[in-house]
Amino acid sequence: MSGRITKTGSQDIPVWTYLIIALFFAIFIVVGIFLVKSYNHKKEICTVKAEATVIENRKIKTTRRSGKNHRKKTSTGYAPVYSYKYEGTEYTLKSSTSTNPPLFDVGETVEIYINPDNPKEIFVPRDKTEYIVGMIFSIGGTVIGIIVFIVLLKQSKGR
Repeated sequence: MSGRITKTGSQDIPVWTYLIIALFFAIFIVVGIFLVKSYNHKKEICTVKAEATVIENRKIKTTRRSGKNHRKKTSTGYAPVYSYKYEGTEYTLKSSTSTNPPLFDVGETVEIYINPDNPKEIFVPRDKTEYIVGMIFSIGGTVIGIIVFIVLLKQSKGR
């Protein structure tokens, strides 16, 4: 029985199947933790309060293949472009996240926090996209991973 854990129907489930499933969900969890930590790190180091104006919502198109026929699916998001001043210098910065619909209106004034050591790095308290996606990946990866393992274990005991 080397390398085999259980029977499901007429087929054994190899040990490597469990390892691949574990790795898949571990990747989701690690990516989620990374996004949440990145969000919190920015929140921690960006300490100088300022105001920025949204000067553009830059259209970001993402194309991926999906479905049985591998059809191209294009989704569109909008990344705010901020304009702000820090110590007499004007900065323009495009957000690394995009949403649909746009998070802010063009011309809207937004509270930001600037990293005094690197004024090109900002934290926007109202933009929680990175945090939310991180939490979804972390919690979703954990919950779905546990469910999959419970189902596989129940199958192995029931056969």
